[in-house]
Amino acid sequence: MVTIRSKHLGALVNEVGAIETLPAWSFGIRQLFEYLHTHTVPPLPVTTGVGGGLLESRV
Repeated sequence: MVTIRSKHLGALVNEVGAIETLPAWSFGIRQLFEYLHTHTVPPLPVTTGVGGGLLESRV
């Protein structure tokens, strides 16, 4: 397991494996862009936060 942690954002935990035990990579660039096109979240609206700074708001 690999964990990246931030006290402000929380943690990202990812399970990893040895290359010898993982299936062969078969996901090509075309599949990557098709996946991103169908699974991309629209941009968040930008609002003015406290102190006049710009903040992204998540609904």
